[in-house]
Amino acid sequence: MRVRRWAGTLGPALVHDGPLPPAPTPRERVHALFRLGAAAVLDAHVTDPALRAAAVRSEVAVLPAARPPALVVGGRADLAVFDPDGSCRATVVAGRLVHRRA
Repeated sequence: MRVRRWAGTLGPALVHDGPLPPAPTPRERVHALFRLGAAAVLDAHVTDPALRAAAVRSEVAVLPAARPPALVVGGRADLAVFDPDGSCRATVVAGRLVHRRA
């Protein structure tokens, strides 16, 4: 097991409740979510088939409705590390590190 450490606060990853950030490709739009500390999106915002496919491939949770971020015993490991200013330092989706900032 590899242990990683970042300065900041570790907690549950966010649920992004708006349109995905703009980017040139669907894959890059999904990765823009990771830079925000999000591991889930609302179904209403991934109606484009290419964008939905990119979200599924990246294991982003697609939810029917918003819910507060929470850690669930026995659930997916969707975590994020945030600086005191709220910026995201690292995002883990389904136990896999998908974003880190030096």
